[in-house]
Amino acid sequence: MVLNKIWNLRADSAWIDVVKVQAIDSGRSSPGAFVRDLVWTLSKNPTIRSQVIDAMRGVRYGQR
Repeated sequence: MVLNKIWNLRADSAWIDVVKVQAIDSGRSSPGAFVRDLVWTLSKNPTIRSQVIDAMRGVRYGQR
């Protein structure tokens, strides 16, 4: 399940730091709340979802 993969990323300290910053910037109370709200937003808003998916093409975490 995809959520298991997201959950398993909690062991990656660099990823945790990135998510913490994003959570703070978005006004969320925790990184978990940020990820939950992000996934929910993507599922409910096809315009944002398509823009994010387009922006992610070719992106690989930790690689430039």
